[in-house]
Amino acid sequence: AETPIVPPSTQNLQPTQATSENPRKDLGMVVVGLVILLVAILAYFLWPVGEKATQGPVLPPPSTEAPMPSSVVQPVGDNVPQQLAPNVVPLSVPLNAPAGSAPQAVATAPVVPAALIKLNFSGSSWVEIKDKNGNVVFSQTGIAGSEKEINGQAPFSFHIGNAAVVKVQYKGQPVDLQPFTINNVGRLKLD
Repeated sequence: AETPIVPPSTQNLQPTQATSENPRKDLGMVVVGLVILLVAILAYFLWPVGEKATQGPVLPPPSTEAPMPSSVVQPVGDNVPQQLAPNVVPLSVPLNAPAGSAPQAVATAPVVPAALIKLNFSGSSWVEIKDKNGNVVFSQTGIAGSEKEINGQAPFSFHIGNAAVVKVQYKGQPVDLQPFTINNVGRLKLD
């Protein structure tokens, strides 16, 4: 016996409701989007951008006059630093000076600092000199007949290879390397 085939009825069919976690996933995506947007806004306002990050202090436009050689900054008046040429000495203007008065400058002979250290080589020798901060101020192999002059901040540490062929002068005075030399390598410190 055959069983009759009955087509399904369409009257009892209803669309299925989304019962999965779709609302939660949508809410999570919204929260993640808001966090990214907030980070982008904060980065825009707080992060240095372009010229703002690299821009230094505002400087006056360049002058068409010849530049003055720079020298030591000297406090003048109310301790306001000014750049002075090495051969100009500032004079102050009295506080009760008439309007329009300006300080007068007196020219003096330029002061050239003498070299603190002079090295004379009568043969080939390697010399390294470091200043008080441990920075190398001189590192070179001197050849016979050459002379080197070095300036820096004392105390100086010397390391001299083949010390027998090097004569050292410090502040115009000769330095005897013999007491500081072992196996023809000189190591000494000068204040």
